[in-house]
Amino acid sequence: MPTSNTNLNPAVHRMMVQQLKLQDSNYKEARQNRLNTASQAREVGFTHREIGDVLGVTEAAARAMIKRAKGDTDGTR
Repeated sequence: MPTSNTNLNPAVHRMMVQQLKLQDSNYKEARQNRLNTASQAREVGFTHREIGDVLGVTEAAARAMIKRAKGDTDGTR
């Protein structure tokens, strides 16, 4: 369980907790959007290498990302 900094103003603490939660939510949404868009790019004909180049990752990372987007995490598809 997270501990609280007793020296921090309670209002500042609440505000920072809200900001952290918001940023966490934004990060998760952006990550899912990135996965979905990579998968869509593949479906319209982009290669894994092209997707990786655009996203700044390796071809293998792009391939793994697209597998995750499809829900295939064990590599059997």
